[in-house]
Amino acid sequence: MTGPRAGSLVLLYSTVLLMSLGQGMVFPTIPLLASSFAVSAGLAVQVVTAHALGRTIILIPAGLLLDRSGAKVTMLVGSALVLCGAFVTAVTPYFLLLFIGQFLAGVGDSVWTMGREVSGVEMVPQHQRGRLLSGFMGVKSAGMAIGPVVGGIITQWVGFRMVFTVYAAVALAVFVTALLARKDTVRARVGKLAWWGRVSDVLPHLRATFVAIVFATFSMQMYRTTLQGMLPLYAGVELGYSAAHVGGLFGVSGVFVLLMILPAGFITDRVGRKYCSVPSTALPGIAFLAFPFASTMPQLVAIMLVIGLAQGMSLGALAVSTYDVIPAEARGRLQGLRRTVGESGAVMGPLVGGWLVDLVSAGRTFLFYAPILLAAAAGLAFVAKETLVKKFDNHPARL
Repeated sequence: MTGPRAGSLVLLYSTVLLMSLGQGMVFPTIPLLASSFAVSAGLAVQVVTAHALGRTIILIPAGLLLDRSGAKVTMLVGSALVLCGAFVTAVTPYFLLLFIGQFLAGVGDSVWTMGREVSGVEMVPQHQRGRLLSGFMGVKSAGMAIGPVVGGIITQWVGFRMVFTVYAAVALAVFVTALLARKDTVRARVGKLAWWGRVSDVLPHLRATFVAIVFATFSMQMYRTTLQGMLPLYAGVELGYSAAHVGGLFGVSGVFVLLMILPAGFITDRVGRKYCSVPSTALPGIAFLAFPFASTMPQLVAIMLVIGLAQGMSLGALAVSTYDVIPAEARGRLQGLRRTVGESGAVMGPLVGGWLVDLVSAGRTFLFYAPILLAAAAGLAFVAKETLVKKFDNHPARL
């Protein structure tokens, strides 16, 4: 791919990398926040909660902004909010304002990401969306992985405030990039659709597909956050493995996520959306069934390998399927609706898991989530339609 489109894609991925890098840099500052602001470690870690809360509650309004004003305005608003939030965090002497600053940064991150994703989708034809979004999600994951390393170095040698200053500088650079952008996205015609995303906005024969995708998003987000909390409890507390061993298990899955970026995009675009979306929900369901029966490190590594493979296959699979079935003028609102439901699963997973651990055990808790994942996989396999429109295929029978 050469010419203007190649340059646009380089700009797309570079700005995604920068924003995710800035977000990831925040995590190593948490211990210093506790001592610098004279608050407990438990309160200091709530800056992550503030960011996540801002990121979640703005999803549907961000979708509305995108549909009504286009991607350029959305990216400008989002990056400006991240800039303001990071700046407030860098200079404030009060922990409450720091919390508010991270909330604003979370709001801005969600708004900017939605605009950037849709602007990317409109750069390529439908049969190339899988590769684009797989790369988008993969670069974002890489930024989140590298960010803590960079943030830790800056915090150690300069101080935590410099981390947020750099984050603000990154947001400023991204804002300028959005300001210079020329091409914008499709906007909704006033009065054509509701001001919020509704299933009825989808064409009738694709509504069941959209519902299946939304449920799969819910189950996928639920299992991911549950895994983050339950695996340390199971492997570390119940089985007695060290923190290094537990971290290594997460590292195994992380490696396979990165290895699957290119294959997942190719499969999604050349073979079919379902060939990634169905395994990405079915394999974790099988893995969760196996967890209570795994006690040795090789067994746990094998399970995490399967989960890493599934997470790699999920990169962009549900997002691109959603773009296939929703009308262009409702992209923001309906993606916002899907992701809001997904985030509710991300919150619900650890809450229910914590309650179940007290009732049974961390190992047996995995069994509760397995049927949900398998049901989501069945919905994608047997209820949802295959949404891939292959190149030169103007009348796909599957749609």
